[in-house]
Amino acid sequence: MVIFTLGQLKTDDHNVNARYTYGNKRHNGIKIMHWNKGSSFLKNKMHDVEAIIQQHRPHLLGLSEVNFFSHHDAAAVQIPEYTM
Repeated sequence: MVIFTLGQLKTDDHNVNARYTYGNKRHNGIKIMHWNKGSSFLKNKMHDVEAIIQQHRPHLLGLSEVNFFSHHDAAAVQIPEYTM
């Protein structure tokens, strides 16, 4: 799963409750996407993933059936501004 970290809410912020309840109206909330890309290696689908991110700019992107193993190179599938 690829996650864009939006920051941490501060508990001493007086507007935190309103933002949590109503969202940030200027940014229209959080854009969440999910893609079941089928059984294939993540490295082979990075061109498609990058095209989706460039077109839709989701804050959170979930990928199902991602074949990514611990011995694979994480730097090969890293996307700027996103945390995997």
